[in-house]
Amino acid sequence: MANQISIRKGTAAEIAAFTGVMGELVMNETDVTVHVQDGVTPGGKRLAKYSELPNFGNNGVFDQTPTGFFWDPDGARIHRVHDRFLIDEAAATFDGSNNEFGSYVATVGGTGYIDRCATFASYSSRGGIGGAFASRVHDIYRSFPLQHPGPVPSVWTSGGTATLGQRVAYGGRVYNITTGGTYSTTPPAHITGSAANGTATLQFVDFTYMTSAALTAFAIQDSPDPDTCAFAMYAEVVNTEPTPSYIAEWNAKNKTALNPVNGPYSRFAMCMGLGLAAGGDPNAGAPTNPSSSAILIYRNGHTWNTGIVFDAIGITGTDGVTGFGTAIKMARGHVVTWQYAGSNNGFDLVSTVDTANSKQTLSIDNTGASFLNNSGLANFKVTAVAGTVTGHLEAVGSTAAQPALKADGTAANITINHQPKGTGTNYSTAFWAGNADGSFGGKLQMRGNFGASYVSFRQNGANLEIYVDATLFKTI
Repeated sequence: MANQISIRKGTAAEIAAFTGVMGELVMNETDVTVHVQDGVTPGGKRLAKYSELPNFGNNGVFDQTPTGFFWDPDGARIHRVHDRFLIDEAAATFDGSNNEFGSYVATVGGTGYIDRCATFASYSSRGGIGGAFASRVHDIYRSFPLQHPGPVPSVWTSGGTATLGQRVAYGGRVYNITTGGTYSTTPPAHITGSAANGTATLQFVDFTYMTSAALTAFAIQDSPDPDTCAFAMYAEVVNTEPTPSYIAEWNAKNKTALNPVNGPYSRFAMCMGLGLAAGGDPNAGAPTNPSSSAILIYRNGHTWNTGIVFDAIGITGTDGVTGFGTAIKMARGHVVTWQYAGSNNGFDLVSTVDTANSKQTLSIDNTGASFLNNSGLANFKVTAVAGTVTGHLEAVGSTAAQPALKADGTAANITINHQPKGTGTNYSTAFWAGNADGSFGGKLQMRGNFGASYVSFRQNGANLEIYVDATLFKTI
C-alpha cells in the first residue's frame, strides 16, 4: 500500500462550523466518523457507524433478552425471539417454547399477553401515543413533482382558466397544459397523449394517488386448517381502575360550510364515521360470495351490558329531551329479524312503503302508542294505562273469514265499552246485499257466547226488521 489518501479532518466542533463543497468528505476526529458535505449545510451529513446500525440478525430476525416488563421505563420493554413478540409478564417468563399457548401468562392485573409473531412494536414511555400515522390528501398533488419534476398540479375546475406551462389534475390523472385557454365543462379523462379540453390542450403525464390512508391493515386467511383465523386488525383495552377506556375512537370533523346528509340511496357523503364495505377491494380479486355480518356483538371472556348506545346529544335534531333526530336509516325491504334457537325467524319488522302519502310513523309518548299518517296525525292509538290492567281488547284473525275483536284479561267478566266523543255516533255497519228471502238490505247480527241463538237487524226498504235466529220478530 504505497499510495495513501488523506481527507480533511477536524474535531466535532470544527466540523460543525465548516461548510465544504458538494461531495467533499471530512473525518470527525472526535467520534471517528465521516461527514458528507453538500455545499450548504454547516457540518454536512454525518454517516452512521456500522455499530450504530440496528442488528436484525439473519433474515431480519433478531433476539432481545428481556430485563423487564413491557411497561418498564428502562428501555427493556419487550422480548423478541425468532420473530415472536412478547410483552409484560410473558416477556419475563418466556420458556422458549414455540407452542403459542404454552407461554401465556395472565398476571399483574390481568395484563399478561400471549406471545405472538410480530415484526414491529412501538411504545410511548411517557404514557402518550404509542404510534402515530398521518396522511393528507392535499399532499397527493403537492408531492407529485417528486415523481415527475415540474410544477405542482392544480385541480381541474369546470370553465376554469388553463395556464400554459402549468399542470392540472383530476380523478388521479395529471396533465401538462401545453396550450392555455379555458377548460370545458367536462373533466379530462384521456390517459395517453394530448387532448383538447375546452380551448386548452392537456398532455397526460401520469397517475397519482386518489385516496389518502393514514393506516391500513391487511390479512389473508388462506389456510385449510379450521382452527386458524386471520385478523386484519386486533385491539384490546384492559381496565384495572374504574376510569373510562375505549377499544378505539373514531372522530370525524366537518370544517366545511356544508351540512352533509346521506342515506341508503345516497350512501356516500362528506365526513362519514365508519364504513364497512363488503367484498373488499375489487382490484385484489372479485369475491365469490357475500360476506357474513357487518357487525357482530358477541361474548368472549364476558358479556356486554349493552349492545349499542346512542348518546343523548350525539344525534342532530335532539338533545335527548326535546326534538327528533334520525338514529338509523334503512331502505325499503330491509328487515329487522328476531330469531330463536336453530336460526329460525320468530318475528320480522319491515316497511314496503314507497310513496310519500303512504308514510306511517309509530310514535310512543306518555299517553300511549299512535300510528301517524304522512301528515303526522293519528290513525290509530293505544292509550297507556297505568297500574294493574285486568282487561284488554284483542284483535283475532280467522281462517274461516270470521275475524273477531274480543275482550281478554285476568278479570272473569269484562265489558267492552264503545265510547263516541262529544255528540258523535257509535255505528255498527253491516254489508248491504240481497237477502235469502228476496228483500234487499243490510244485516247486523248479535250473537251470545253460549248457544246458537242470535238477533238480526235487517234494513228492508224503509222498514227495519228484527229477527230471532231466522224468524221475523218485529217490523219497525
